[in-house]
This record gives sequence, structure tokens and C-alpha cells, in this order.
Amino acid sequence: MTLTPEQLKPFLSADQLKLYQLIWRRFVASFMAPAIFDTVRADIGAGGFIFRANGSVLKFPGYLAVWPREEEGDTLPPLAQGEPLDLRKLTPDQHFTQPPPRYTEASLIKELEERGIGRPSTYVPIVSTIQDRGYVEQQERRFVPTWLGDTVNELMIKHFPDIVDSNFTADMERKLDAVEGGEQEWTAFLRDFYTALRAQLGRAEAEMDRVQKPVEEANEACPRCGKPLLIRTGRFGRFISCSGFPECDFKKPFMIKTGAICPDCGGDLVERKSRKSAKVFFGCANYPTCTFAVWDRPLPVPCPECGGLLTLGNGRTEAACVKCGAQVRGALEGAPVVVGHRAPQSRASSEAGTRTRRTASAHANGASNGKTTTRTVRTSAAGKKAAPKTTRPRTTTSRASNGTARPTATPSGASGR
Repeated sequence: MTLTPEQLKPFLSADQLKLYQLIWRRFVASFMAPAIFDTVRADIGAGGFIFRANGSVLKFPGYLAVWPREEEGDTLPPLAQGEPLDLRKLTPDQHFTQPPPRYTEASLIKELEERGIGRPSTYVPIVSTIQDRGYVEQQERRFVPTWLGDTVNELMIKHFPDIVDSNFTADMERKLDAVEGGEQEWTAFLRDFYTALRAQLGRAEAEMDRVQKPVEEANEACPRCGKPLLIRTGRFGRFISCSGFPECDFKKPFMIKTGAICPDCGGDLVERKSRKSAKVFFGCANYPTCTFAVWDRPLPVPCPECGGLLTLGNGRTEAACVKCGAQVRGALEGAPVVVGHRAPQSRASSEAGTRTRRTASAHANGASNGKTTTRTVRTSAAGKKAAPKTTRPRTTTSRASNGTARPTATPSGASGR
């Protein structure tokens, strides 16, 4: 049995009564029916113009009888057609149509699940394939189609509309399940499918035009022959080469500059990507002469306190200084303000970040297979040396407070101390 606040009022102090009223009303409201509102729209004519007010009208109070709403700004009073109104406030509000957000890895997999495309075991290969083949690239963790992706999509829609239809894969899954369950003969299924596909391939081969990728200039001259340099795409991504190829075979890696300056040598900090993990990091363009690298994105604005390099991690609003550890707000807007401090990076952490940069670049250039062998000699109780044992160290990577990578190598079986 629940006692009401009125029943306990003689036995409670004023503060205790307020607290009990809050608990009791919330408890009772949780067992009551939900409130029902009617969404209404009022069109008000004045001087040849139409003004619109949107709101709601309470139809059934429900739990609001004991737990009233705090915000009631969206409710409209009862109105009748032709009723004269007095103007109290007019708020102009302009709305723009917003495009749907681009897919992330998580939202794309969720869309595949909802449409019945593929199976859980194929979701990861699908996401990897569209990136490995250069159909999309990630910008701020969202997929953005490339020129190649748009071109392939247009050609596939034009010549193979049935295959690129979103229902094709789901329908194919159902047909394969029917073959597995013995409801349809697999030979007849393959014959019907291949007959239609062969006809589409023949028409596409005869009607499809060759597509020439537009030339993208690098706005630089070749240091060997003086001809313009072009940005091309190869098996391992984009690169810069001479427009006079094959007479001139000059080429160099394509680097995305961040606008920030390396604090060690003064070179440009560029975006790089590890080949094995495809994780983006930022390093000096003068590698291997300079091995400075950080995980967080460098900013072109220097630290307002010491002039050091500012880095901004994903999802953060405050940048961090690599040199003094200052927390800076407003660096992206060009008005940096120091709002706090944290422990600055030590020299050991900087050297650790250098070693990680060297390892990541070795993976990116294919210069290292990532394996290290350590010979460990064990001694028996009699004092004799046992046979050597080959172990492979486990390498883990941690992140320092300012975003610089700090690797730690721990051989197997060691305590890690």
C-alpha cells in the first residue's frame, strides 16, 4: 500500500515532504497511461499573407495528470475558423532541405541487413572491397564516392539494371536457399540466369563506350624534363608522374598536405596510411630523413602559448599542443585560446613515436615483413645451455596524451615489466 503525501504530511518536515511528493508522483506516473496529443497546424491570414503556426493540443492527459510537462511552448490554444486573433509575436523561420547523411561503415552494414543484401560473413568483405578498388574513400569516417565509383555506377545502371538493383542480391539469396532446400533444380536455375546474363554482356560489349578519366594536374613541373606533372591512380593508390611518360619515367608519391609544419625539421606534415591496417597517421614529408609522426591530425595554427604543433583528435573540440601540453579551443576557427594544460610529452615518448613512425612507413612502403626473431638461451639445472628457442615479440601500440604513438614490445612469455 502506497501512502499519499497528504497522509504523511503531519509526520514529515517541509523538505522531506517535497522530496516525498517528487518520488510519489514519479512512481505513480510510471504506472499510468501515456498522454495523447493531437498535432495541429493553424494557417493565419493577414493582409494577403499566410502565416503558419504548428503545435499540439492535449487530447488525453494520462500520466500528465500527476506529472505535468515542464515545457509547454509547442502547445496551441483552442482556435476556431474565422476567429480574429491578436498578434503577440511573429518569428520568421526559414527551413532548408538537408541531404541524407553519407554512410559510415556501421550505417552501411545496417542498411545491408535491412535490405537483406548479403550475410553477416560477407559484410566485412563488401566494405573492404569498395575501398580497396577505389570506388569510395573515407572522409571524416564517412564514405564519399570517387570518380571511379560514380563512373562504374552509371555504367552498371545503364547496361545491367537488374544486377545493380538493390533487390537483386536479396532475391538471389532466396533462390539459392530454394536450391539448397530442394525446391528448385540447380541446373535449371543456372541455365536461366546465365542465358539472361550472356545476352546483357553481349549488348554491353557492343554499346558501352570507353571512358577516359579526366586528367588531374599537380600544378608542378617535372624536375627532369620540365613537363607538367599529373596525378594518376595505380594499384596502390594515387601517385604523381610526368606527363611525358614513357619518355620520362619520373614519379613520386602523392601526399595530402595538412598545412602544418614539422616541429623537428620544418618540412610539411602530410597524411599517410599504413598498408596493413589502413589506419591514417600524419608524418613528415622528408621521411626517412625526418621520422616525426603523430596519430591525431596536425593543425596549421601554432600554439598561442609556445608556438608548438597543435593536434586535434577525432571527436574532440579542443586541440592539444605537442610541446607544452596546452589545451586550445577555437583553433579551427582561427582564434585559438588556451583553456587548460596537461602533462607535456616527454622525450622518451617522442622517441617512441619516432620508432612507430619508422615501422608504419616500412609497412606502407613494403620494406618490412613485420617479423622480428629473438634468440633466447635457456640454462638447465646442471648449468648446461639448453637448445636455443625462437620467439616472436608481441608489439602493442598505445597513444600518449597528445596523440603521439607509443609502441611497447613484449616478448612472448615475459611479464612485460
